[in-house]
Amino acid sequence: MKRTALAELAEASGRKDGLVAMKLAEGDLVVAVFPGWDTYELLLVTQQGQGIRFLEDEVRPVGRAMQ
Repeated sequence: MKRTALAELAEASGRKDGLVAMKLAEGDLVVAVFPGWDTYELLLVTQQGQGIRFLEDEVRPVGRAMQ
């Protein structure tokens, strides 16, 4: 789970190869990305059936990953 301001990703629109928003370990997969609001409830579920539910505003914002 990562929370980043959309303004930090705006510069990618002019780049041919985009930019690194977050680093992933080998075998990890991004399933969905969407803009949210602080009142959204999130539900994360693993392939093994474990899950967690929380409000978006409980996730602290972080900057994007650097290469």
